[in-house]
Amino acid sequence: MTDSVLITGTRGPKFNTISPFKNRRRNASFKSLVNAGLDSGLNVFLSRFDQLDLKRKIVSNAWTLNGDWRRIRNKKIKLVFYRGKNILSKKIGTKLNDSNITMINHPELENICDDKLLTPFLFPEIMQKSYLINNHYELLKVLKLITTNKIVLKPRFGSFGKDVIVIEKSKLRNGIVKDTIIQEFIDSTKGARSLGIKGAHDIRVISINGKIDHCYVRTPPNGSLVANMANGGSKFYVDSEDLPSSIQKNLSIIDRKLSDYTPRIYSADFIINEDKEAKLIELNSKPGTMFYENSVEIREKFHKNILKAIKKAL
Repeated sequence: MTDSVLITGTRGPKFNTISPFKNRRRNASFKSLVNAGLDSGLNVFLSRFDQLDLKRKIVSNAWTLNGDWRRIRNKKIKLVFYRGKNILSKKIGTKLNDSNITMINHPELENICDDKLLTPFLFPEIMQKSYLINNHYELLKVLKLITTNKIVLKPRFGSFGKDVIVIEKSKLRNGIVKDTIIQEFIDSTKGARSLGIKGAHDIRVISINGKIDHCYVRTPPNGSLVANMANGGSKFYVDSEDLPSSIQKNLSIIDRKLSDYTPRIYSADFIINEDKEAKLIELNSKPGTMFYENSVEIREKFHKNILKAIKKAL
């Protein structure tokens, strides 16, 4: 093994414990990812960005695997697979580029996926109308442009469905904060019969270099329209061949615009509206794999494909 890959974020593992994280799911997910790298013939380390000496291209403290977790020190690295906050990607990417260290995903791709104002700007033909508001006055102006009775409010930058609100216009009150995105509501409650979806949902498709790796349907808990697993949603896997043609078409549109970034690892979330058309909800450059207890083989295959793509970039 000669090439070394560092999996890192701005926050992350501790080094005074017997495993990187307290969370069992998180440990299992990263263990699968590190193992996939080792199986691909790479040195793979798990650490935090503040442990990286950019001048010497050395990670001071990190975790790797030798059957089980073990701590290592002062290891040379060649590529950083960034798993931290997207909003910091550009800053970190610049630092890595100045040190001649490759970053995956590319900072520009990270920004496209994270910025919920930029994404609909790039893909207006397959997304709902979206507007940036910073206060209640701007909200009142934008509401005149939205025709649906319900609206969606979400942070411009964020993930895991955190602070996403679906609400009736009539129930809106003061409290809009800076960098809030307001969107038309797309009703998905009729489901999608071809995929066995009976109600509200979204469909996550995970892609590596334009090729579908796997996909699944997420459904929200009772009383909610937000389907993220971190918020109590449920999911079931579907074959990519069974995806509606409108999703396949939209995936082609998306990947064509992202094709300059290689390797590129991202997910695209869709819902099927009342007219049985697929609409893109958002992109994610870091699709999580914590909630894969009943689908370990799918996760391991996904991680192996990620590291194969990364290895080609070295």
